[in-house]
Amino acid sequence: VLGQADLGYKDYLYLTLSARNDWSSTLPIDKNSFFYGGVNLSFLLTELMPELKASQVNFLKVRAAVGQTGNDTEVFRTSSWFNTLTNNTYYYTHLPIGGVSGLSEHNRLPNTELKPEMTTEYELGVSGSFFNNRVSVDLAYYNKQTKNQIIAATLPPETGYTTETKNVGKIENKGIELMLEVTPVRTKDWE
Repeated sequence: VLGQADLGYKDYLYLTLSARNDWSSTLPIDKNSFFYGGVNLSFLLTELMPELKASQVNFLKVRAAVGQTGNDTEVFRTSSWFNTLTNNTYYYTHLPIGGVSGLSEHNRLPNTELKPEMTTEYELGVSGSFFNNRVSVDLAYYNKQTKNQIIAATLPPETGYTTETKNVGKIENKGIELMLEVTPVRTKDWE
């Protein structure tokens, strides 16, 4: 289920709101619903202050955003499942005595407490175009955090499993991005 609302005020202030709820069949039944959303606000200074255009500022925008994204997992991470053992599979070393077909539990330990991954990102930015659109700048600061990452952790094989699906840690990426565009020469036929 998702929804989005876009609002604008006098051609200089814009707000976008979004919300989403997912239900995943690959997560435990009591933890399979997860909600996330976002807010994006942008402010066009050149529309609010027309005198900027007289000073060689063609366009100037300030923006701020925060948003979340949820993520589930692959199938069979929360429950056990069995492989069919026959002479035609690569599981021949696990065949019961005499080559009789059988079943073998998969080697991944299921996790009935698994939660969805959640990524939250914040961004602040400014973009502008100057001198008859010959110079453009876009500057942004971002901070992106992912928590409850879903990984397959290694287990000692003597436990009967080789991996276990787990939620672990928090990862953070942050930085500054700068894009500069310059058109030093512009004529009627060439740029």
